[in-house]
Amino acid sequence: MDGPKYIRALYNGINSADDGFESAVNFFTDFPNDNSGNPFYWPYSIVYYLLTAGDCIDIVGIDHYPGTWSMESYNSWYQLDMLFNITDYYGKKAAVMEAGYATGPWWWRFPDGLHTQDKQKHFINTAIPTIRILTKLYTKDLVFVGWYELTDEENPSIPWLLPEKYFGILRADLSPKLGYNDLKQQFSKW
Repeated sequence: MDGPKYIRALYNGINSADDGFESAVNFFTDFPNDNSGNPFYWPYSIVYYLLTAGDCIDIVGIDHYPGTWSMESYNSWYQLDMLFNITDYYGKKAAVMEAGYATGPWWWRFPDGLHTQDKQKHFINTAIPTIRILTKLYTKDLVFVGWYELTDEENPSIPWLLPEKYFGILRADLSPKLGYNDLKQQFSKW
């Protein structure tokens, strides 16, 4: 895996011009845990990167999409506990770099048929408070929580990636979806 080599090269390049920055790496957590030491299971990947380029990494973040890329409930965030254990052990900062919920009609991907704006709003009002509660429960800090993404994409063309085109909290025409004000409110409570 060349990832650590590229992280180190980028870090050294930026550091030569500005030593006041913080670097971050980001891991998708919705791969299944097969209990076999699968190298693609995200905690193994984080540890690998920290062991091989940890001196170049300040923040470790996760992407988690319960209800869209994983079939977990919206309040399933055990990944934070795992992240905090890793960042504590290696002396790094933690972040939820991406969280979100895609809206759209994908009968072949989701058993309920539709991922509606109402469900996105429900996700916002379940997932964001859960993240906030867990950080208090673990008495940990997150550097930030990021919403993926601002706008839907116009004219999506790759069928198996259709959910990626509908994570926006705004439609492609920039009009707000139903959960827009809820997302603003949830983030204002942080």
